[in-house]
Amino acid sequence: EEFDKIGMRRTVEPKEHKKLFLVQLQEKALFAVPKNYKLVAAPLFELYDNAPGYGPIISSLPQLLSRFFIYN
Repeated sequence: EEFDKIGMRRTVEPKEHKKLFLVQLQEKALFAVPKNYKLVAAPLFELYDNAPGYGPIISSLPQLLSRFFIYN
């Protein structure tokens, strides 16, 4: 921690870490989802700027993925 000019504490370390993992699956694979979760297949354009529908983290996926060049 540091103190700024007026004597208030200022945190230097981030309070939140976001990690994004891009995993390439085989052509045929088993994708298991716990019963208390709901798996939804939605196109990226539907997720974009739709925080009320999918929440702030999921709706930010298109912006996060746009940083990468993903090819087949």
